[in-house]
Amino acid sequence: MYLRYNICLVALLFFYYSGNAQIRITLMHYNLLYYGKHTGFCDASNNSVADKQQYLREILDYVRPDIFTVNELDGDGSDPLVDDATHLLNHTLNVNGVDHYRKASFPEAYLANTLFYNSNKLKMYSIRSIPLHLGGHEKIFNAYTFYHNASHLSQSADTTFLTCFVLHLKAGISDSDALQRANEAEILTDYIDNEMPDSGNYILCGDLNVYSSDEQAFQVLTGAGSAKSLFYDPVEQTGKWHDNRKYTLYHTQSTRTEGGCFAGGGMDDRFDFILLSGSIKDSARGISYIPDSYETIGQDGEGFNSSLRISDNESVPEEIAGALYEFSDHLPVALKLQINEDPAVELSFDSIYHRPVHPFQKDSVRIYAQLTDTEDQVSSVKLRWGQERQVYTHQETMSLSGNFYSLALQGPGEPAPLYYKVNACDSTGTVVHASGEREILFSADTTTGFNNSSDPEFKVANPVQDEIDVYFNTNFLDDIVVTIVDVAGKLRFRRLYSGFYGRKMNIPVSFLQPGVYWISVQHRNSLQSSMFIKQ
Repeated sequence: MYLRYNICLVALLFFYYSGNAQIRITLMHYNLLYYGKHTGFCDASNNSVADKQQYLREILDYVRPDIFTVNELDGDGSDPLVDDATHLLNHTLNVNGVDHYRKASFPEAYLANTLFYNSNKLKMYSIRSIPLHLGGHEKIFNAYTFYHNASHLSQSADTTFLTCFVLHLKAGISDSDALQRANEAEILTDYIDNEMPDSGNYILCGDLNVYSSDEQAFQVLTGAGSAKSLFYDPVEQTGKWHDNRKYTLYHTQSTRTEGGCFAGGGMDDRFDFILLSGSIKDSARGISYIPDSYETIGQDGEGFNSSLRISDNESVPEEIAGALYEFSDHLPVALKLQINEDPAVELSFDSIYHRPVHPFQKDSVRIYAQLTDTEDQVSSVKLRWGQERQVYTHQETMSLSGNFYSLALQGPGEPAPLYYKVNACDSTGTVVHASGEREILFSADTTTGFNNSSDPEFKVANPVQDEIDVYFNTNFLDDIVVTIVDVAGKLRFRRLYSGFYGRKMNIPVSFLQPGVYWISVQHRNSLQSSMFIKQ
């Protein structure tokens, strides 16, 4: 038997102890089993997202994670969902009045390695992607570095950092599969040795697909690396894990005896791991492992080579055992860490903005707001707006989706400004925090005469002086490359505008001498050019 599916879930659950400046963290790793991805063997009939989200909601409510890292999440927007990460966030984490979870970004991939986290407790510091191209296989591991939102951050930038590496090694029992796993593990350790800043608080979570501690991939991670890239098994369970009754409390796969979408064979493999760096093992950098806290959620040690026990499972409530069985063919693993810092108390808007930035008079504009509320004071977020400064004639509640509260406003139909602010309100409707005033300037629509095309057809206003005004036929969200050359073909300007959204772009050209130039806009496979005159 071997693992086909994996997900890695890391959950950090914080318990606060008054007066002793300590935070306890629970990490959990789990398997989402092709969440949102339809294949020839996993589809709506046997792996329905609608069913899975209910089971996952029960499991997450039982654990209450603060970081939730996943593998095998649909990462390229294929059917049945366009944005699986946002769907998961909206339907399993930010539910029942909870609004503090956020999703981390990840490169587009067939199956994504990404995470979700509690923004009240942790702040994202950096995201690093590690692409692999080995043996005809392509995948991306990701490293997410957080810093603890400590109470002293307003006075000092010194805080505790934590990096989660999310990975999925090659499945399979053949020698070539084992070699592929070892090569993938070496890519990760080489990356840590050469690219990570120092020997830090590192956590490795994922489906390693290894069958014993002697397998080369596991040795690369835990026995052969440098001190910087060496990981440790918190429970020190060395040996042959596969089909060995000695390790029943650590077996994570499979929850069923029969296959299909779910891998069969019963509970007889330890595929899912949380490994810790030496800094955490030795409590060297503010984070320590709490001894004897490692466990396999739902594993009572009585299901060796059989299905997960549900009604008579002594390790979790019956409804949780049932959700674990129905959701995936893996069980979660968990452990507890401790951070020796006080948590921050914060109520603030992290960011507020609108898109498109330069709307025309009839455009719809969406306002976005991101909130940190560590004490859960806020029950609703409201947008107030009007066409005069400090005069707000309209108010509406913003909706939470993904990382942001948002609300769409329709343009006034004429060139005019609009002013808005965002209020955070408690359960009585009292404003407990308010943003400053912001302005949207709706300009005259200059896109008449464009063809109705999905490509960003554009035109420029001639002649130009210090800036070129580039007008697009439609609002679109994507990466575009703008290039300017002179009549001799010499490159004078080139810039990538990542995630551009709007129908108007201002490009500085004061550095150009008066004359005739060509400007080109490349969008995916589309390339269009236009001539302009610089005065």
